[in-house]
Amino acid sequence: MKKLILLVSFTLLAACSSTGQNAGQPVPSAGIQTVQALASYPFPLVKWNDRVYAITDTAVTEIDQEIGEITLQSSECLQGSPNNFSTTFKPGSKLYAIPGIPVEEAIAVRASEHEYIKVIVPARE
Repeated sequence: MKKLILLVSFTLLAACSSTGQNAGQPVPSAGIQTVQALASYPFPLVKWNDRVYAITDTAVTEIDQEIGEITLQSSECLQGSPNNFSTTFKPGSKLYAIPGIPVEEAIAVRASEHEYIKVIVPARE
């Protein structure tokens, strides 16, 4: 009986031990391909003042006052992404109002020393 208990215990320990990075993940059967879906954002974005802005490729030549700065950058989908967040721009990137455009519609992000990019609130359908 002791030998049976030892054999079962050893078998369980061997079966439960991990030998690679896929520990705890199901092992696909031969010929079956698994697809792992990661959550992602629908477009490159900036979140400021509880509003999501889509990053465009439109250059801004005139800026108004500084209104904030990016404090967190991540390409991973964050639950309830915080304000001053971007999927593209690094922390420290400054945010500016654009003359003649309400900040509820668009703002500018400083991409480099003399380059500002327009980010817009996407149209809601």
